[in-house]
Amino acid sequence: MDEIQNILCQMVEKKCWSVVAGKGTGSAVAIDIGGKIQRKKPLTNPYLTEEQRQYQCEYGLLIDCSWRLDSSIAVICSSKDSNEEGGVMLSGLKELINQRIVSVEVFMPAIDLQLHFDNEMTLKVFCDETNDVDMADNFTFITPKMNYTVGTKSQVALEARHL
Repeated sequence: MDEIQNILCQMVEKKCWSVVAGKGTGSAVAIDIGGKIQRKKPLTNPYLTEEQRQYQCEYGLLIDCSWRLDSSIAVICSSKDSNEEGGVMLSGLKELINQRIVSVEVFMPAIDLQLHFDNEMTLKVFCDETNDVDMADNFTFITPKMNYTVGTKSQVALEARHL
């Protein structure tokens, strides 16, 4: 638990600068955190911003499992909301842009997460991928040197990151 907590706490004090979600991604969300690293070859996806096409994240979170975004007084959106342009999911997730992560909580044994932002938003990640047939991932945490994937039944796999 301590090792996973320490790894995930590398996000603390870092700002979120990009969120990618919406039509074509289902309920999956990609969150870019920390510094911006120039891509060797810019992406060509017209649905991304120029910044997203030119840069990759120092730290990142790719969420494939269930998640929910709460403010201090209300539920803002979740992985179950419509991901259409102008919908609840995308407008809610935009609230994370330029917000600093003030703390990260990890809940074992599932490795559920709570990311607390300085605007009093909390992103809750529920590792609910348990089907041995589908073998789906819950989330991947990207660091400058490694990718940590929390897969089916919260099994953790490591892979070197190649920039």
